[in-house]
Amino acid sequence: MKNTRFSQISSEQKKILLSESEPHIAPGLLSYVGRYPEHYEKSRKVIEREVKYFATADYWLYAFAKYCSSSEVAQPSNYLKIAYNFSNGFCRWINSSGRGKDEISTMDTKAVREFYDFLCGLRHRRGEKKGELLSPNTLRKYYGAFERFIEILLDNEKYANNMTQRIGFISNPFPEAQQSTESTEVLDDNTFIRLYSTVRELCEETMKKVDYANSILNGQRIPPNFHARGRGKYNNLGALLWALKDLERIPFPSCSGELKITHPDIFNSIAYVHGGTGKVYSMFYPSAESIFPFVVLLAIYSASNTNPLRTLKISEINDVEVMGVMRVKLSFVKNRGKNYSRSFAHDDDDPLSPNKVVDFLKRWGAPLRKVDFSDYLFLFSHREGGGVDVFKTFVESGTDVCGHWTTGMKRLTKLLGLKSRLTTQKIRATALDIVRDISDDDIRAHSAAGGNTAAVLQAYYDSSGAKAKRIEQLAGVMAGQERHVRTYGRIDHRGSADSSDLGAATPGWNCVNPYDSPIDGEVKGRACHAKGMCPACALGFLDINSPYAFARSVQLIDEIWEAQNYVDPQRWGKRYKPVRAILMRKWISAFSNFVAEEAKKLSLGPIGRLE
Repeated sequence: MKNTRFSQISSEQKKILLSESEPHIAPGLLSYVGRYPEHYEKSRKVIEREVKYFATADYWLYAFAKYCSSSEVAQPSNYLKIAYNFSNGFCRWINSSGRGKDEISTMDTKAVREFYDFLCGLRHRRGEKKGELLSPNTLRKYYGAFERFIEILLDNEKYANNMTQRIGFISNPFPEAQQSTESTEVLDDNTFIRLYSTVRELCEETMKKVDYANSILNGQRIPPNFHARGRGKYNNLGALLWALKDLERIPFPSCSGELKITHPDIFNSIAYVHGGTGKVYSMFYPSAESIFPFVVLLAIYSASNTNPLRTLKISEINDVEVMGVMRVKLSFVKNRGKNYSRSFAHDDDDPLSPNKVVDFLKRWGAPLRKVDFSDYLFLFSHREGGGVDVFKTFVESGTDVCGHWTTGMKRLTKLLGLKSRLTTQKIRATALDIVRDISDDDIRAHSAAGGNTAAVLQAYYDSSGAKAKRIEQLAGVMAGQERHVRTYGRIDHRGSADSSDLGAATPGWNCVNPYDSPIDGEVKGRACHAKGMCPACALGFLDINSPYAFARSVQLIDEIWEAQNYVDPQRWGKRYKPVRAILMRKWISAFSNFVAEEAKKLSLGPIGRLE
C-alpha cells in the first residue's frame, strides 16, 4: 500500500489535524496541511514578518492559522487579504504606539477604542493620494481583521485564559463605509439595446454556421477535388470539413505548427481560403472568442454575478415544470454568498431564448467534454491544438484574473464603441435597474432579482440609474406642477393614465422635449404651455395602441371645435383649425377598431379649455 502524507505523520499530529478546535498546523510539520497550503504559506509570511518581535506573536499566528482552516473562508485569496489588512491596520498601530512588548492581557476595551481612533486618522503614505485619509471601506477591513482574530482567540480556552474578558468591540465601525461605496455604472438605454442586439447577432451567426457545418457532416460525404493542386483540393468548404473530421482528433492540431507539417494542403486552405482556424474550427467546437457572446447574452437574461456565471456547470442546469409550463433553471453557486437561481419559460419559437441557448451550448461543446472541465457549460479550445479551457476564477487558477474574459470584454467594448470598459457588473446593474423600472420601484422585485441582503439591495436600489430615474420622475412631476400653476389650472394631468407622458402639454400625448418647444410664443428652457397644439408639433406623438390616447384625442377634436366660443375667430382659424384637421386626418385614422372599442370603456373627465 502506498504511503500517503497523512499516514506518515505522528499520532499527536493526527490528533491536532482531526480536531475541530485547533487550526490545521501541527508541531513538527514543515508545512501547512490544511486547504491551499501554498496560499497559506505565502500569506503567513506577511503576518510573521510584522509580528515576530511582538510579545503576542504566537497568538496572532495561531489566530491566522485557525482562520485559514475555517469553513467560513470560501476562497484562498482571503488568506492574503486578511494578512495585509491585519498588518496594515493593527500591526501598524502596535508599532506606532510602542506596544510591541505588551502582553495579550492588555488588549481590553480601552485598547480597542485607542486602535479604532488610530485608524480614523490613518492617511495614505504614498502615491497620488499621499496625505489623504484612507477610505472608510479600507479602515473597516483593517478593523474587521483585528476583531476576527480576537474572536478566534477568545474561542480557544488556552488563549482566552490569558486575556481579559472585558473586551468591548465597536458596535458599528465606520458606518459611512457603505455610503462611500461607489455604485456600479448603469448603461444607458441606447447602449444596452445595442449591446443586446450585437450579442444576439453574433450568437445567431455562430449558431447558423455550426448548424450549416452539421448539415454537411450529417449528409453525403464530400471528397477533395483531386483534379486541383495544393490547397485547391479543399476550396469547397464541405470537403475541408470532412477532411478535418477524418483527422479524428479533438481539438484539432495547431494550424501554425503540427497541421502545417502533417497536412499542408488543409493548412493552406484554412489559412488562405476559408478565413483561418477561428472561423473553421469553431464550426466543430467553441473558441474563447466565439463562445463569449453567449456568456454575455445569458448575463443579460439572468442579471447574475460574474464568477457564478463564468463557471456555470451543466449539472447546475435542469428543466422544471411550474404550473404546467416547462422552464429552464440555472442555479448559480456563489462561493462568498448565498446561492441563487434563475428560471425561464421554454420558448421554442426564439432560437436565442435561454433554453435554446443552453441546449445549443451543450451540443456545441460536446466534442470537448471528453477531457478536462467536462461539466462546465462555457468551455472552449483555448488555442490551436492546445487543449480545453474555461473562463477561470480563483477556484480553478488561484486568481480571479482571466485573460480570455478580459480579452472578450475588451473586444466587445471596442465593437460597441464604448469609452469605458464593459463589465458584467454593469450589465447586472442595468438589468436590475430595468427590473426596478418595470416593477414600479418595488423593492420586493429588486430583492428577488438582485439578492436578499441589505447591502445588495442598497447598492442596486440606490444605483446611479435608479437615482437618475427617480430624479427624472420628480422633474416631470415638478414641471407639471409648475405648468399647472402658470396656466391657472388650464393644463392639468391629474387623473391621467399611469403610462401617460406628463411632459406633454396636451393630456394623452407624448413629447420628445417639452423644454424646447417650436410653437410660437413658447419660451426655450421652460415647460411648453401650448395645450392642444401637440398634433401639429414636430415633437409631439401618440401611442396608437393606447385606448387612453385615443379617448383624449377624440376629446381634443371636440374641444377645439368648442374653442370657437371662447377664442378669437382669427386666432382660432389660424392656430387651432389646422390642428383639428391634422388630428383627424393623420392621428385618429392610425388607431385600430379594437383600440377605439376599448376606449369606450374608459371613464375620463373633460380635457379642459385650451385657453
